[in-house]
Amino acid sequence: MKKDIILKARKIEKKFDQQTIFTNLTLTIHSHTFITILGKSGSGKSSILRIIQNLDSQFNGEIVRNIETNQIQSIFQNYTLFPWLTVIDNIAEPQIIRGIPKNKAIAEAKKLLREVKLLDKAKSLPHELSGGQKQRIAIARALALKPKLLLMDEPFGALDSKTKAELHKLILKIFHKYKMSILFVTHDINEAVFLSDRIYTLNTKKKTFNIPKTIDFVRPRHTDLVFSNKFQNIAQEINTLL
Repeated sequence: MKKDIILKARKIEKKFDQQTIFTNLTLTIHSHTFITILGKSGSGKSSILRIIQNLDSQFNGEIVRNIETNQIQSIFQNYTLFPWLTVIDNIAEPQIIRGIPKNKAIAEAKKLLREVKLLDKAKSLPHELSGGQKQRIAIARALALKPKLLLMDEPFGALDSKTKAELHKLILKIFHKYKMSILFVTHDINEAVFLSDRIYTLNTKKKTFNIPKTIDFVRPRHTDLVFSNKFQNIAQEINTLL
């Protein structure tokens, strides 16, 4: 069954101080797909996400969204939690701002805390949590707003390898359960290959995307996949494109 296109970026060009950051970027996102943008630090990956979420209008090209802007949510590496609010209020507050009654917002927040296995931290403040726990809360807060497209900007880059592996499992579980699309940004090749349906690599010399690579491993995926010859061959192929 053919999937619907929820967003298309056409011939996007971004400049900063007269210098071209990237040019002629074209990207298509279908419903319930996991797409990764892979590139070196400073190549403009985060700028692409800002353009897609309508946070940056200073670019050339066209963004066609077949979903509402408020159906796009973002998760960042630095968590962006409100330090003065408890965990459960951090999840509930954006819902309340949108007009959802507080009791319903709190009930939804509790459900999502169970989903990310942190219900016992509901009354904690962000500074009392580990980095991995903060990122789980950021994921739960984004899910509370029922996105159709989730933008993830190097969300696991600051985490140790064990915590990162646990969050990979969580985000894939959420991807399957909630049927949203995910646009994921990283510079970690193995992370990109393990998570994605399709990978767009940023060619830093040409300042544009290489031809996207389709990753056809069956889902659900298991962590031992990374040790397979096919996985290693794909990772090596992608490495040559960067």
